[in-house]
Amino acid sequence: GDRVEAQSGVSGQWMRGTIVDVIQRDHSSAPSQVKVHYDSTVYKSDEWISCSSDRLAPLDTHTKENQASSSSSHANSDGAPLMRGATGLQNLGNTCFLNATIQCMSNTPLMKEYFLS
Repeated sequence: GDRVEAQSGVSGQWMRGTIVDVIQRDHSSAPSQVKVHYDSTVYKSDEWISCSSDRLAPLDTHTKENQASSSSSHANSDGAPLMRGATGLQNLGNTCFLNATIQCMSNTPLMKEYFLS
C-alpha cells in the first residue's frame, strides 16, 4: 500500500500510484518487482516495475499532488468545477459504471434541478 510515483511504460508520463503487490527475490538473478496501480487508470493498466528501475520514485519527485486529484480542463485553480453541477468521480477501477450513471442523472433536467436546489 505504499504510495509512489512511477513512469508509465506506455505513455512515459510520471504518475502517482499505489504499490498493490510485491515479488521479493532473494536468491535470484532477476530483481525484485512491485506492481503499481496508477491513480488515474483502471486496474488492468497496473504495471510490474523492477525495484531497481529509474521508473520508480518517492511522491512529489516528478508530480504535484493536485495533478492527480483534479483535471485542469474541468476545474479552476481552486479545484471547483467550471460550471455548477459539472463534476464526476475519479475512476478507481470499478467506478466507471457509477460515474456513467451519475453523469446521466446529472444531465436529466428534473434530477439536476432537484440536486442543485
